[in-house]
Formats: sequence, C-alpha cells, structure tokens
Amino acid sequence: MRSSSDTYKNVAENCSQYSPKNGWDTFSNSTSECSCTTCNHFTKNAFCDIDLYDEIVENHDL
Repeated sequence: MRSSSDTYKNVAENCSQYSPKNGWDTFSNSTSECSCTTCNHFTKNAFCDIDLYDEIVENHDL
C-alpha cells in the first residue's frame, strides 16, 4: 500500500484505530504528524496490519 503522504495523512485522520508509534501524541507534539506512517499498525512493508486502509480510502473517497 504505497501512497502519497497526503493520502496516508487523510487515512490516519479518518481511522478510528490510529495509534501513534513510540508514544507520539499528535495533539501535543507539534513535530509529529498524524499519518499511516506514524501509526503502530503500519508495517515495515507499508501495509496496515489491521487491514483498514482500503476501507477508509473507499468510504471517504480519498
């Protein structure tokens, strides 16, 4: 699932299971960004390990 950084950001913002990596807090840490790439569910192979990416893209026309 390799996408543009904007798509990863939009998917993460619409994902109910977004979980920031390594204790990142997207609300208090201005240097972090809500994105699939900063989520615990995003694998080294660039896939969502809970398989929500495609569903979110389709449901939100991203």
